[in-house]
Amino acid sequence: MKKIQNLAILLLTAIAVMGIYTSCKKTELSNNGEPKISYVRITAPESSDSLLIGAGQGRLVAIIGENLGKAVEIWFNDQKAVLTPTYITNTSILVTVPTRIPVNVNNKIKMIFSDGKQQNKFWPGHIHLLV
Repeated sequence: MKKIQNLAILLLTAIAVMGIYTSCKKTELSNNGEPKISYVRITAPESSDSLLIGAGQGRLVAIIGENLGKAVEIWFNDQKAVLTPTYITNTSILVTVPTRIPVNVNNKIKMIFSDGKQQNKFWPGHIHLLV
């Protein structure tokens, strides 16, 4: 009887170990893991289908895309925005446009990621930062 119990425990342990290894799958990242910005929008839920064509100083905006979770810096023109880690996910970033007036107005957003990669151009046109 003791042998059967030991065999049953060994069998259950083996099944549990196999279950752990098969449940941990490496997920495929979209866009080969490269960050990609799809669009920028305002954060109001009732207007979430409207794309942003301009953003004033101090305005909270949502940057939507793929593989954004490793963003460490976002620059609007030549002004660095303050990032809140809880507002950063793999598919979106909520960030406030800096309130300081930029010296160099180029109407671009620059994102820097933890692996050193940068995104400078997000869409065919420019976002007009109303500063």
